[in-house]
Amino acid sequence: MTRHCRHTDLLFGVVLCVLCMAGSVLPAGQGPQAGGSAPAETPRAGWLKGLKNPTSWLQWGMDLRIRWEYAPNTFQLDEHLDEERHYQRYRSRLSVKAEPARDVELNARLAWEFRMWQQPKDRREFDGDEAMFDILNFRLRNFASLPLTITAGRQEIKHGDGWLVYEGTPGDGTRTYFFDAIRLLYDIRTIKTAVDFAFICNHSDSARYIRPFNDRQESLAEENSKGFILYVTNKSLPQTQFDGYLIYKHDSPVENKGNDAEIYTFGGRFDRTWAKHWQGHVEGAAQLGQRNSADHIAFGLNSGLSYHFNDKLKNVLYCGYEFLSGDDPGTSTDTEFDPAWGRWSRFSSLYQYTQRIETRHANYTNMHRVGQGWQCRPWAKAELNCNYNLMFAPENTYAAKAGFSESGHVRGHLLAAKLNQTFSDCLAMCWLAELFLPGDYYDDGRNEPAAFLRWEITMKW
Repeated sequence: MTRHCRHTDLLFGVVLCVLCMAGSVLPAGQGPQAGGSAPAETPRAGWLKGLKNPTSWLQWGMDLRIRWEYAPNTFQLDEHLDEERHYQRYRSRLSVKAEPARDVELNARLAWEFRMWQQPKDRREFDGDEAMFDILNFRLRNFASLPLTITAGRQEIKHGDGWLVYEGTPGDGTRTYFFDAIRLLYDIRTIKTAVDFAFICNHSDSARYIRPFNDRQESLAEENSKGFILYVTNKSLPQTQFDGYLIYKHDSPVENKGNDAEIYTFGGRFDRTWAKHWQGHVEGAAQLGQRNSADHIAFGLNSGLSYHFNDKLKNVLYCGYEFLSGDDPGTSTDTEFDPAWGRWSRFSSLYQYTQRIETRHANYTNMHRVGQGWQCRPWAKAELNCNYNLMFAPENTYAAKAGFSESGHVRGHLLAAKLNQTFSDCLAMCWLAELFLPGDYYDDGRNEPAAFLRWEITMKW
């Protein structure tokens, strides 16, 4: 990177950071108090509101996320091969929403994340990366006088808890999650049913549609992907939701670990709350198609059950089970479950990195996962989560390769604790600690514990 680009990146980041901090620190007034009316808006709060919404049809906002992360031995589970990683991440985003006419909405958001590295030593201390639009779309509501909403352009899409649809850009971590898509949402209110259809065309090259600032030809994924998602949701029964979906994804490889695949995923999800205490969900999916010159048949299941005490501390106990089929080395058919657009840190910020040993980042597959945990609110505006996951591999696909045992199936034990603290509507903090203890699925060379620590502060306005 040239000196000019580096100074430009720093200046851009400092400006966004200062603006975000200013918006977070300045008070925005107080909300209504119990048993009384809302207090009068202070002159400063009124000025800030007017600045954020200069007209009735335009509003803008910004946020800043600062992360300190320390990750020893997370990529190879071998202290002789793994490099210690110690760095800070600064992600700033500036968003604008305009409504120039009734039922017409324009959305844009510019995101930039740079890093400061301490370990490994061969890394540049400052990595400016790119600044890019992760949202840029227009939305039409009540199209043709129908309960139809059309969103076209760069947008974020999430279905269910993100098991199969959430992350369109796994190559850049949590900087962006977007899809380049056309989405149609038809809301049939009479039967409490929504039909959601999205046509997606994502590219690995970050400059494919919109050239980033300081373009570095970053890879957003290992392949180009296109396809569609048909997702139907029904809420006609009290406290119950039924989902059914069909996902088609066609992958064209760009990098060595990219897939050449054409996969159909069809499945459903059931979510229900019982008697104000119990809440559970179960989701299952089957896959058919081809991947990397082999027939593809795979299955997956994801479920969870929680008990809410509804007490002063908001205690919750929860457990879950997840199954993702693995590739049976005894058959020519590819039976390894494909996570589609679900490659993100669903249940662990640490464990996603260990997947690179077998396939690629956050490519969860070939797994039985039994999880349990406890959640509470120990003090005002704080939430504590502690959980434990025991993981197995149904297939020992890599038994003959270095790093894997001949017959072991225990992937390992994952322990995690997370504390979220909210100070105000615009300021929050998070502490996360995770520890992974490898099992006999790996050989003696890959039996070193892995850890992940994170401190995070988020400011928004």
